[in-house]
Amino acid sequence: MSFGQHCSCDSCEFEFLSGHSHHTGAGDAVCTQCDARYCLPSKSSWGPDFDELVELHSTHAEPVRHRGRRKNILYHNVVREPTGQHILAVRIEVEGLPYPRVAFAGVDELECTTCKSRGSIVLDFNQSDACPRCKTGKLKCEEVTY
Repeated sequence: MSFGQHCSCDSCEFEFLSGHSHHTGAGDAVCTQCDARYCLPSKSSWGPDFDELVELHSTHAEPVRHRGRRKNILYHNVVREPTGQHILAVRIEVEGLPYPRVAFAGVDELECTTCKSRGSIVLDFNQSDACPRCKTGKLKCEEVTY
């Protein structure tokens, strides 16, 4: 089972889902300064191993046309580009849970490839943080499992 949070802005359309998704084989990250999107793909689609070195990838969506029956609908493929920056997946014990969880060491050292700010890339948010997109709204965050 994976854990994360769903965050949305109370003023704009910003949304962010944290945690590792086995559907994409990665966890998402975002720059709080410019809303640039990133992911952290692991060797296993089920999440990183303890002590696995994970490379940060920038992500963007490229439009593609669907080839099936609905040819007029525009779809998007997510394109990942390695940044050459790595963080370490470490084991942490969480009180009340019978099994350890994964955390990442070195996130505060990552540099945004878009705006060049260091320490602005985050893997999750705190309730009522400022929105990275509009800068005026506050984030509403809910814990999710999937």
